[in-house]
Amino acid sequence: GFYRVPRVRLVLDGVDGSRIARGLLWLTNHPGLFVSTVLVGNNIANYSISLGIVILTTALFGGSNTAIELGVTLVTTPILFILGELLPKSLFYLAPYRLLKMAGPLILLITVILLPISILMYGISRVFQNLIGEAPLKVRPALARRELKQVLQEGEEAGLLSSLQRDIVQNIFAYGGNAVGQYC
Repeated sequence: GFYRVPRVRLVLDGVDGSRIARGLLWLTNHPGLFVSTVLVGNNIANYSISLGIVILTTALFGGSNTAIELGVTLVTTPILFILGELLPKSLFYLAPYRLLKMAGPLILLITVILLPISILMYGISRVFQNLIGEAPLKVRPALARRELKQVLQEGEEAGLLSSLQRDIVQNIFAYGGNAVGQYC
């Protein structure tokens, strides 16, 4: 859902004074930090669920029993996958902006809480990228192009742009970065 929300919408909400939108916009401009935070949070959630299952089975069955713990884990894994992974992703796919607006404060709070660990992971990944000589993925231009295309399409659907105007704008952005000498 975080990646499906158009940046234009976050920018406009940020200009209107929404601190949550400004915070989420800042995160979209630092995707490595966001991914690091999500990975750390996901690992904490997985370890917490595993620990909870072990504690619950120990309390219910009076002592540690590896077979019971494994059985309960195997039974709960599909349920947790559906409720914790599949359902949220499907819902955010259908209504990304509405759900991100509701979850935004929690996302930003978790980002702040996990910031020391996330920065460490992000720094380590940058060191490895520099050692290997591999540049980070250049996804921002592709995302920006996709968002522009989406905005132009929505403008045409709303009757604000004709297809000719949309084509002109797309061509300006497609060829606008080239030098005049190339065309001469």
